[in-house]
Amino acid sequence: MASAVPWLDALKRLKRRAFQRSDRKRIPILACGPNPPLGSWQHPELRVIERERQVEFALHVTGAKAESTQVYWSEEDRTLTVHALADCGEPLADGVTASRSARLGWHAQIPVDRDVDVCRAKAFLEHGTLRVVAPRVDSTPLTGLPLLVWTDTPSTALLAT
Repeated sequence: MASAVPWLDALKRLKRRAFQRSDRKRIPILACGPNPPLGSWQHPELRVIERERQVEFALHVTGAKAESTQVYWSEEDRTLTVHALADCGEPLADGVTASRSARLGWHAQIPVDRDVDVCRAKAFLEHGTLRVVAPRVDSTPLTGLPLLVWTDTPSTALLAT
């Protein structure tokens, strides 16, 4: 078995800038969203990226704040609902924003296929883009660790020569 000391020394030599933290904020996905909001909402630009093991929904919500962004999942309707608010205006002395156009909001309802498991999905807000990454139903989480399988029958394979 190899020693971990060389690996630890290599990690210590890496510069701190290699581990810069991004401004990516995690958004919780809540069960059963509310009814669609009243008023005029913008529909964000939606891009769906389908991969073999997962589906990514990218919504362009420029200026949205993580604190006011909500993602809901309805299992009954198989719909992903997104509400995002952006406060672009400066508040006045009495706490009211300068104009109604200063407060922008987005609302989207996205129907999701049956082969996508949104219960295991993760949502992130980064640089004005809300990304919801959901694995496919038939995919298992990858750990990157080798799997050891013990069988009752003896194996003829040799591990070391």
